[in-house]
Amino acid sequence: MSTTGTPPQWQAILCVTTGEVLLARADTSQTAPAFQAAIAIAEEHRLPHQIQRSLRACKSHLPAVTELARQALESLRILRPNPAGTEAP
Repeated sequence: MSTTGTPPQWQAILCVTTGEVLLARADTSQTAPAFQAAIAIAEEHRLPHQIQRSLRACKSHLPAVTELARQALESLRILRPNPAGTEAP
């Protein structure tokens, strides 16, 4: 699927939506790659809502993709300073 020239948020939306449609049609050969692409794009461009969409869609169907989405969300987590002035989770 060529997405050249398309903004990253729309690339991620396209991949998640494609994955959702393929999952609904039980087309397992292309479902995981669509979600994996969405997660990679969303993580690179800091689009947590698209990772969350992927996570919700895959939760009971694709455990490996679910774990990938959880790891991606964790990598985007913003650390905030604690009262001592050091980084805290």
